[in-house]
Amino acid sequence: MKTLVTGAGGFVGRHLAIALRDRLSGEDELVLLDIEGAGMPDTDGHRLERVLGDLGDAAFVDNLMRRGFDCIYHLATVPGRASEVDFAAGKRVNLDGTIALLEGLRQHSPGARLIYASSVSVYGTNFPSVVDDSTPVQPVLSYAAHKAVGEILVNDYTRLGFVNGLTLRLSGIMARPPASTANATAFLNDMIHAARERRPLTIPMRPEAATWLMSLQCCVENLVHAATLDFSRLPARRNWSLPALRATMAEMIAALGRKYGDEVPDLFEFSPDARIEAMFSQPQLDAAMAGSLGFRVDSNVDELFARCGVD
Repeated sequence: MKTLVTGAGGFVGRHLAIALRDRLSGEDELVLLDIEGAGMPDTDGHRLERVLGDLGDAAFVDNLMRRGFDCIYHLATVPGRASEVDFAAGKRVNLDGTIALLEGLRQHSPGARLIYASSVSVYGTNFPSVVDDSTPVQPVLSYAAHKAVGEILVNDYTRLGFVNGLTLRLSGIMARPPASTANATAFLNDMIHAARERRPLTIPMRPEAATWLMSLQCCVENLVHAATLDFSRLPARRNWSLPALRATMAEMIAALGRKYGDEVPDLFEFSPDARIEAMFSQPQLDAAMAGSLGFRVDSNVDELFARCGVD
């Protein structure tokens, strides 16, 4: 099995790469791709190769795809607000890069498995009382629009037999490093770091506002699980939301108090921001299809914080 991970130096990509590296056996090969080497794990004596390159460079992608792959995890992205600040860079990686990857697979590895990391941000802000896989997408960010287009293309290339694709819509992954500000959900991650460091933080949502979350460990386990599915038995539609834990700000703060000390809840203040709440105050999420295929969710906020990668 020859596997490629794009965005292997990123927050999720690095940890997925480590999980896949530790599972290598026999003639397995793992190729890690990112635009720079920082963040990518070392080879650790396994059959692992690190490649530096730009997904926005169609010639580079075509040359890479000529090597032939059995499974591709496409995680490379310019996320959230970063794709608004630098629209050209967001389009180059999120949209043009995805198209170049699909074309490379069509021409050089037809039928390869493609696991595409999308985002629940495709749903936009006007949520119904329950969001499920039939809820229309209404992106309000360029990043989300790029992801929605990528989902359509993965479905179409799969329909035509060019790839064997699967799109997974990810919720907010906990917990990114403290300096990670490219995502509008940065304040959610900052809650953990602030509690750990015993420093005050203002939350731009009401205490009762709830949002969708997934621990880093749960996310990686779900991505690894995706490659084990019997793709021949999957339905024609290949884009679904993964299950996520829905937690209120108050529930998160209470759990942080249990984890880091009784004085922690007093560190937080609330100053609701209508724009932030429109995006991240989220209703129930029904991920029945993904759940039926064995994808899992953190059982509660305490488990989420225990598996988020922050001591």
